[in-house]
Amino acid sequence: YWGQLADLKFIAEFEREVEMSLMYQRSSESMIDSNTGYPILTGPGFQELLEDGNQYYYNKFTIQLVKDFLMDIFFNKVPYNERNIVMWTGEVGLNLFDEAIGQITQGMFKDMTDFFVKVDAGGNGISAAPIGLSYTETPYTTYKFKNGGSLRVMHLPAYDDKTFNTKLDENGFPLESRRFTFVNIGLGDALGKNIAYISNNDASMGQRYGYVAGLYNPYGPNQGGMMSHSGDWYTIHRLQECGIMIKDVTKTGELIPSELRGY
Repeated sequence: YWGQLADLKFIAEFEREVEMSLMYQRSSESMIDSNTGYPILTGPGFQELLEDGNQYYYNKFTIQLVKDFLMDIFFNKVPYNERNIVMWTGEVGLNLFDEAIGQITQGMFKDMTDFFVKVDAGGNGISAAPIGLSYTETPYTTYKFKNGGSLRVMHLPAYDDKTFNTKLDENGFPLESRRFTFVNIGLGDALGKNIAYISNNDASMGQRYGYVAGLYNPYGPNQGGMMSHSGDWYTIHRLQECGIMIKDVTKTGELIPSELRGY
């Protein structure tokens, strides 16, 4: 695919803006468009939705902390074998998870089949018959509960972004990078996935874009075509209607560094 470098940069920046909006956007009905006078309505981002779920501020991350926290969320709500959970975190959180399991194993091979497993061949980490054990390999990726279900850790790059996450730890890394977000992807309650991406697919109302061209347009120099201005350049305008939805926020949770309390 060939295209203008400026166009490709714009597309990449736009996609990043959409991603960050879905994660960090705050709902508002008080903003006013200065051109039209109409209110600008924005919906909540993923993190704002999670504020109505289960949140706990921690000082030291341990596997026992995770087990106790998940017990509070799922007790008498979700059957053991359906507690297949994805835990999203940043790069710092990945290291904390690996170190926490390393402190438990201490190089020993006790209770191998009850605890630590690798991602299965299908790549979803939820298989009932995983391939291999990860006692001899790091980083650890999946924790298998004794009574059924599993916990898989996954990297969420947005938590490492210093542009949005400006509060840093003593090492200069974003504190957000050690946030742990739990989502259940095996509810078994006819709702399907608990978290859904919402988008308007109507061609006339969903994602759309266009150009305001002058002596130069997206296809090259203007040769007798219609122009919107006399400059030797063009601009791109793009709009996308999308959002995120959590069907049952009580089945989600977050472990948040105590330094981010009230931040």
